[in-house]
Amino acid sequence: MTTQKEFLAINKQIQPLHATIYNCKIAKEYKAMYEAKDELALLEKTIKEQFNHVNIKYMIGSRCYYNEVVKIGKSYFVNGCKMTKKRGYHNIEEIPEITNNMIEEMQADSYYY
Repeated sequence: MTTQKEFLAINKQIQPLHATIYNCKIAKEYKAMYEAKDELALLEKTIKEQFNHVNIKYMIGSRCYYNEVVKIGKSYFVNGCKMTKKRGYHNIEEIPEITNNMIEEMQADSYYY
């Protein structure tokens, strides 16, 4: 079983890589950009293999979302951040899978905003 500290340590390595990729693309330094992309893919693969992923349904405001997130203990993490009520996440429920109807529901809801 892996811990939140391990997950957050890996995620801290991922965050600057996105900026590096963007800056290299702007500066047309393609060799460095591809090296950063390879390193990012390796870290994302590590997260996929080492950490438990679950499908969840949650709400932010009145909008409903479905997503695959990392679960460590009783905590859920999306994009490296813990999903808490303080950050706006409410009614978090685990679901067996994300269906096409759920995806269509999210897309239809996004049309109005």
